[in-house]
Amino acid sequence: MAARMNKSVFITKQKWLQDLKNDYIIKLENFLKDVETSMQSQSKEGANENFETAVDFLTQPFPDVLNMRANPVDDVLMLKQEISKVSKKLHTVNTKFESFRAQTAIRLNKINTGLDNTNEHLKSLKKLQKIFRSKIETVPGVVSRTTSNTAMTATSPSPGATPKVTVPTLAPAVLASPEVTPTAAATQSTPYPGATSASGPPRSLSERRYFSVKSPGEHSTPDIQDVLLLSNKLLLLADSNNKSVKLYTEQGDHLHSLKLSSGPYRLALIDSGRGNTWKVAVTLLSDWRIGILEVTPDSVTQLTSIQTPGQCWAITAVDTATLAVGYSGHPGIDLIDMTGRDLRRLSKS
Repeated sequence: MAARMNKSVFITKQKWLQDLKNDYIIKLENFLKDVETSMQSQSKEGANENFETAVDFLTQPFPDVLNMRANPVDDVLMLKQEISKVSKKLHTVNTKFESFRAQTAIRLNKINTGLDNTNEHLKSLKKLQKIFRSKIETVPGVVSRTTSNTAMTATSPSPGATPKVTVPTLAPAVLASPEVTPTAAATQSTPYPGATSASGPPRSLSERRYFSVKSPGEHSTPDIQDVLLLSNKLLLLADSNNKSVKLYTEQGDHLHSLKLSSGPYRLALIDSGRGNTWKVAVTLLSDWRIGILEVTPDSVTQLTSIQTPGQCWAITAVDTATLAVGYSGHPGIDLIDMTGRDLRRLSKS
């Protein structure tokens, strides 16, 4: 009778087999996950091929150890042959999965490259936007904005500084100081109601005070694009960064802010404040719209909006029912009514 395996040797090899089994189970689970992933991400033909390979591998019969033939050498050779076949199939499957991973890495790299290119395009667009803004005043035939009649300027703050507005003092005659020289726009334009004197339009200006235009609760640095001087010493400001128009007193007291759907750009006075109520137009570049606002001494509300065929870079009111507007890319001025209907186009002859 053949001697049996030593017990300690048996226990050692039994543990070895158990470890191999556990390792095999983990590899099998990972293998099945890879198969499912490849079937979801590859073409129909590739998914079917991977599925058939996996099924062929998983349905291979295990050797019948209990019914091995009398010659153990032949049985071992046969077992080695089966293991070799399985190894080849595993190698084939592994090669396909490595190819799939490599293709996925290439696709991800292309996506990242595309994102980088998109970011570069966005930077270029922002630069173009700044250039377009700097060339607004070159639109031919644009009617001088009513705000220029007060020779008032809005200054953008330096980085880290609180933005401020300069409020001018209007005088009826030229000051003796040589520091300020009146411009053609200041001497020939029609001033705001109440801004004239017995001797005609104001011919000079001087600095009176500064005040902050950052309203309570705002986190972005204001970017004041336009300022409208109303009667009663009220100021209406267009803040593009905070997407709002703001109402201030001449002393710098904040009265009200109205949030808009996009950053405002230009302001135009439509109705000059009968009964302490003003009607104002504001251009919303990103929306291709003009908002019609109602302003009182303590509030700003939006009444309606006008859809425009392009970005409105310049606007002024001809009368209470007609607006003169200049669009980006349009060589001229359009006269429109309060519904946006074109009445007439003025262009250079």
